[in-house]
Amino acid sequence: GFLIKYLNRQLVLTAFLIAMAIGTAFIPHSPNLYVLYVCAIALGMGSGIINCVINVWIIEMWLQKSAPILQIPGLTFGLGTILSPLLLKPFLRDKYTGPDVTTIAVPVVVSTPDDDLVTYPYNESYEEDRRSHLKTPFLILGVIQIVFPILLTLMFVFKRYRNKSDSTPGANTPIVEEKGDQQVKDPTLKESNLDGPQWRLFDRYPKYRWPALLLFGTLVGAFNLVESSYYTFASTYFQYCPLGISPKKATDVITAFTAPYTVFRGLSIFIAIKLSPKLMLIIHFAICIIGLICLVFGRSNMTMLWVANVFMGVGISAIMQSIFAFVGANVRMTDMVGTLMTVFMSSFNILPPYLIGLYMKQYSDMFILFEALMLANLQLERQNNNIDLNISNGGNGAQGGSGAPAVNGTAGSGGIGGSAGNGTKSNVNVHIG
Repeated sequence: GFLIKYLNRQLVLTAFLIAMAIGTAFIPHSPNLYVLYVCAIALGMGSGIINCVINVWIIEMWLQKSAPILQIPGLTFGLGTILSPLLLKPFLRDKYTGPDVTTIAVPVVVSTPDDDLVTYPYNESYEEDRRSHLKTPFLILGVIQIVFPILLTLMFVFKRYRNKSDSTPGANTPIVEEKGDQQVKDPTLKESNLDGPQWRLFDRYPKYRWPALLLFGTLVGAFNLVESSYYTFASTYFQYCPLGISPKKATDVITAFTAPYTVFRGLSIFIAIKLSPKLMLIIHFAICIIGLICLVFGRSNMTMLWVANVFMGVGISAIMQSIFAFVGANVRMTDMVGTLMTVFMSSFNILPPYLIGLYMKQYSDMFILFEALMLANLQLERQNNNIDLNISNGGNGAQGGSGAPAVNGTAGSGGIGGSAGNGTKSNVNVHIG
């Protein structure tokens, strides 16, 4: 976000996408753990810049019509979660767990994903071959990823994206709020970003802007915990819950989550045309709560476990994009706002490995408890975003300038050269959630 403030957004995104592609392709070649950490950092930073830039771009270009467009990146993400494992599966080999036989000529027999048996002269040869098989799919993924920075570079050269606020004459005369006939100006906002459909609630009431952003950030971070924790720990939970299914069966069950997750991300593109972001959030939150209740009963019932995954996949599918659409409808979406949302998303992800991962084997229900707490927090944050703004305006002075605003019905003082204004109180209730 700080880089984008001083450098061109397209070039910054291009640079990080190239770093992601190189990091992905180089993972199987990592000679030690430190190089693997560098690759992981490149992937993490690239993912962060994508979340920041893409959402800001979409809201800038489509404004109030951005809600269905915001669902498209979610759809492609869902497709990636399906296609990527399919690409990797033919190249995977089971990890050898037998005795160390690297110094003697004892054959190692392992199975492939197609249940074919492969024999290696000893363990060391098998480990080398196992890693070499991974080079091909990761190289393919890296090549696919490098296509997009190339396209961005071509667009930058031949048809560069320019935001309206960067090219509109007179954009340096910012207007934030109007009180009667007066205007309050803020040098951090540009007039062109506040005209017409770009006029946002918290640009008109700037003193509430940062509290609202903190609430929105907490909302985004809490939901990201729900989504990422389910992806990361659900299959492990299925193995350690009272039902105790096998790892292979757990992988099959999780498809009941990923399949509707992807399908409904696609359908949400059309649903969001008819429904507001607020209504989308209410519906999907309700579906998630139903899924969580089914998950409790699914601890000991296989059918309910399948049903719970379907509900959770449908419920989680459109929430993140709807949150960004909801934020964009109330706050002028800038690179810094997008960065703030991404920081909240990333920083909250520190919690699950410690709150869930460390206790999963002993207390498997910690997974359900954590998901329930985060969903409850989402509901509280949504309620906290109901803001009432009581604005009291005084009447005009009898002889001159505008009268000062009345406070709690008290008469406002007169303007320059004018007598006291009438103390008429007007209440404006603004509900954003």
